[in-house]
Amino acid sequence: MTLTHLFRAQAVVFAIIAVFMFTQTEMMAGDMGWTMSKGIQTMSEHFSSHFLGFAIISWVMPSIAGDNLKKMGMIMGVYLNVLWVFMS
Repeated sequence: MTLTHLFRAQAVVFAIIAVFMFTQTEMMAGDMGWTMSKGIQTMSEHFSSHFLGFAIISWVMPSIAGDNLKKMGMIMGVYLNVLWVFMS
């Protein structure tokens, strides 16, 4: 498996998360014990647009980075994912 495949796999995961956050907000809020409100719906739409942006960036990163793909793999694949683990 190459870095290109890993970036594409990450893009697919981000896109799936974006779709679920946009379409299944009531289910996600219910799982967390929240009452569905307009604010939660807006927050979910906002977050899903960010995940969609991350999906697009991850998908095109191999063509953008070119020869520096290993460096971008360290930044996006290691540092950002470790940061997300600590934030959640």
